[in-house]
Amino acid sequence: MTGRLPYFILLGFSLLWCTGIYVTPFLVTEQTAAFLYSVYNQVCHQLSDHTFHIHGSPLAVCIRCTALYTAFLGGALLYPLFRQYTISITSYRYYIILLAVPMVVDVGASWATGYSSTAISRILSGGLFGFGAALLLIPIFIEAGHQLTTQKTSYTFIKKHGGSV
Repeated sequence: MTGRLPYFILLGFSLLWCTGIYVTPFLVTEQTAAFLYSVYNQVCHQLSDHTFHIHGSPLAVCIRCTALYTAFLGGALLYPLFRQYTISITSYRYYIILLAVPMVVDVGASWATGYSSTAISRILSGGLFGFGAALLLIPIFIEAGHQLTTQKTSYTFIKKHGGSV
């Protein structure tokens, strides 16, 4: 499996996920919209005052999640421009933590002060995390796809040399 197939699979799922976020307010049948809202409710609180509205209907996820998923899609689309830059696998966790800091600070400050964060801080913190996460996670996804298709498993080894699983 080349690196292209896992990349395009992830890109396709990201595009499908983001499409669901944006089309939900436009759905004609209430049953379809209710189904999509319930799917996205599994990953987002969907508080109405924290969500963008189109034509009086909320998007499927809150502002921060909308920014995060849309920026992830943007990062996935732009990944081919950044793929030459490599980061050691042990550094990934530190970069992910660093990217999450603005979100943690934004949410923590809101909880500590009782004041709601602004739409701009939600967009910036979610967008930064989403874009950076795409650039960090896509190489891992591609490598996992490569290893799944090329590496012999221990089960094959046991079958070839005897023994039980």
